Amino acid sequence: MNADGFENWFKNVLEKLEPNSVIVMDNASYHSRRQERVPVTSWKKQAIQDWLSSKELIFEVKETKSELLEKVKNVKERYQSYVTDEMVPLRAQSD
Repeated sequence: MNADGFENWFKNVLEKLEPNSVIVMDNASYHSRRQERVPVTSWKKQAIQDWLSSKELIFEVKETKSELLEKVKNVKERYQSYVTDEMVPLRAQSD
């Protein structure tokens, strides 16, 4: 199983669930694919700057990689959603 296969299966399950159903999942890696990648220490400085720019977050070009990652750390919670978490509200809205 991979994330794409699981997400297709999960989409089909969502279509068949009754209202107010409870979904419980284990912590398999393919259940928890991030909606978007957030910069980590292995990223190059330019990639971190590009990510910050794409979020319209202010930084100075002269800032070090560590300083840029500190900015990421301060906002990353906003951008750490999971694909499956985003699928559930979409299903709820279509009822």
